[in-house]
Order: sequence, then structure tokens, then C-alpha cells
Amino acid sequence: MVGSLCCQINVKGHFTEAWSSWFGDLEIVNQPDGEAKLAGILADQAVFYGILDQMRNVGIEVISVSCVKIEEEEPLECREENSD
Repeated sequence: MVGSLCCQINVKGHFTEAWSSWFGDLEIVNQPDGEAKLAGILADQAVFYGILDQMRNVGIEVISVSCVKIEEEEPLECREENSD
């Protein structure tokens, strides 16, 4: 998994399960404040930018983005960190 990214994207609005295929391996968690958190591991920057492009194309308002390149032994830590 070298080159993978640990990402968290916060957006305005909530998503149903029907949206999950749009966001690859990102887990969707709808927050009580009307926002949604998408978090998880993405294969590389191309996948990350593809997801951002899809969001832009359908008018999803991105509030914040955090992505960190991870090494092979880090994926579990990434998931624990993003599971707030």
C-alpha cells in the first residue's frame, strides 16, 4: 500500500447508502450538525482527485480535506484516527 492516502473529507449535507459506490473505499458517516464525514484509505492521489472531481461535478460543498500519505504498516492506524 505504499503511495496510499489516509483521507478525511468533510462536506455539507448527508448521504444515503446509494452514494457509497461514488466514494470508493471511504466510509460515510452523517454527523448531527448536518455535515458528513468521508474517511478511509485511498489507493493514490488519482483516486483522491477523482472523488473530488465527482463532488464538484454534482455540486457537493466541501468543507475540509485532510490527506496524508501512508506507509505499508499504517492503514490500521489511519482508520482508527479517522473514526472519531
